[in-house]
Amino acid sequence: MTELEKTMLINENMTIEDAMRVIDQGISKTVFLVSDYVLKGSMTDGDVRRHLLKGGALNESVCKIINYSPKFFKENDSANYQDYMIENDLTAIPIVDNQMKIIRIERLKNNKESIRKIEESIPVVIMAGGFGSRLKPYTEIIPKPLIPIGSKTILERIFDKFEEYGCYKKYVIINYKKKLIEAYFKEDSSYSDLYFIEEPSFLGTAGGIKYTKGVCRDNFFVTNCDVVIDTDYYFIWEEHKKKGNIMTMVLANREYCVPYGTVEISDNGNVICLCEKPRVEYKVNTGMYLCNAKLLDYIDDSEKIDMPELIQRCLNAGEKIGQVTIDGNDWYDMGQLDELEKMKKRYGTI
Repeated sequence: MTELEKTMLINENMTIEDAMRVIDQGISKTVFLVSDYVLKGSMTDGDVRRHLLKGGALNESVCKIINYSPKFFKENDSANYQDYMIENDLTAIPIVDNQMKIIRIERLKNNKESIRKIEESIPVVIMAGGFGSRLKPYTEIIPKPLIPIGSKTILERIFDKFEEYGCYKKYVIINYKKKLIEAYFKEDSSYSDLYFIEEPSFLGTAGGIKYTKGVCRDNFFVTNCDVVIDTDYYFIWEEHKKKGNIMTMVLANREYCVPYGTVEISDNGNVICLCEKPRVEYKVNTGMYLCNAKLLDYIDDSEKIDMPELIQRCLNAGEKIGQVTIDGNDWYDMGQLDELEKMKKRYGTI
């Protein structure tokens, strides 16, 4: 489970008021009662309202109103979670293993009512100057930011996601086929506070951020132009602010299945055990960050630098870099052809 999903969990020692506070401060109108991550029940804000209308009190035990027959899916079930939640009027549903331990929690996408707006006016910097080499031959004709995903370009989908959370000011770093990108958006006045910054030459995946100095004075998001992160941006901002990071990286859990049987060997050369097609889980960089303006001091003017080098430079200087880990299913990376198809399936009909 991710840290974000853990904010949806409650325990039997809580009062109804405690549980309601979890709902108010959380990412969903539903919370789940657990014991050592084993699913026991569920509760919604509607359950609380019905309890109060019947004359119940907030200081009573949460067990008084828990639904001890919650809906859930097993990890190997083949189901369309989104359709199921819509049909059953749910905002979230847990996915459990054979011991009923929650592995992750699926949430209803585009549930506008549950979105918490970021109070500060946080600008967004989109790195859109790359050549899109992994998407050739498409990008030899059209720049990567303008590749359509359904009825909109990838860049428009990124804009839409940030605007859901109140982030309207957008700075797009452009280089390759920059005139095409600018011309496309000049014809569309629906996006407010949109500014283009032209790199004089390609400055890597991080160098162009320096050109926002003076306009990004406090905290600001940075994202690659080929990823859509379908998670709670408010939670990222909250964690970043609370921990005082110079940068908060957004990571994703990704599982890789080794296509062969692996063998473990002892020090004396004997076979200890065999594991057929093991699965290995990694935390990978999604290409989205929440940064403090102090980060810009670690980039020289007109310097060509990639993000990994910039991050290491900050770490070497003793700066604090945090992370928020999301479910791998909430990260759509258009940078590779197979992932592009996955993104089209998610957004293609919108």
